[in-house]
Amino acid sequence: RAREPGSWQMRRAAIMALGNVGLGKQTGDTPDLRDPPDAQTITALLDILRLDQCTAVRREAVNSLITLGPVSPVQQKTWKSSLDNLFKLNIEKDKGILLWARVLLIRNSPDGLKGNEQHLDAIAQALAAAVPAIRLEACAAITVVGEDAKSKLGNVIAVINNAKEEPEIVIASITAAAAMPSKSADLIPILVNVKATHKNEDVRRVATEAIDYLTMGKKKN
Repeated sequence: RAREPGSWQMRRAAIMALGNVGLGKQTGDTPDLRDPPDAQTITALLDILRLDQCTAVRREAVNSLITLGPVSPVQQKTWKSSLDNLFKLNIEKDKGILLWARVLLIRNSPDGLKGNEQHLDAIAQALAAAVPAIRLEACAAITVVGEDAKSKLGNVIAVINNAKEEPEIVIASITAAAAMPSKSADLIPILVNVKATHKNEDVRRVATEAIDYLTMGKKKN
């Protein structure tokens, strides 16, 4: 069904299902303690990401690959090569899919950010993209990367402090910054100012929630 030629909606739905049924067996009490994902599922999703003509379908393939987590050591080389080729061979044209492929490489590579710094740089650069939708996706991507993106907090703060930025994107940037609790000492004063001065009520509310979240984290530590 993930290769159903007549219906992109069916292919997308099947890929969403693969992101769940392809998960490796749970081996412990915490979510990260599980076997690698099903190898056939990974191969199918990589093929779909490379070959499917529908942007929505390829986007769902990236989402499922992120959800499935790190692949087995045996499959690692093929997985990495396939994703690298999206960039090296200029296979993928959609900027949003490329953005999330960068997240996938950072999140699910064995060494995490190490060796993938250029992908984090590209995500941070997208925060200043001319297209608002890309800036919004970049904020969401940094939120998923979390603490591994802490070196880019300054880029995120620049979005928060941009008086001309759309409220929706400012809110997304606050959420992204709050995903780096280790940087709370730098971030909280910025958010206090946003809470006191921003003209948008929703932005002030989210800033308040982020302050409470980060403050609670500091108390626990």
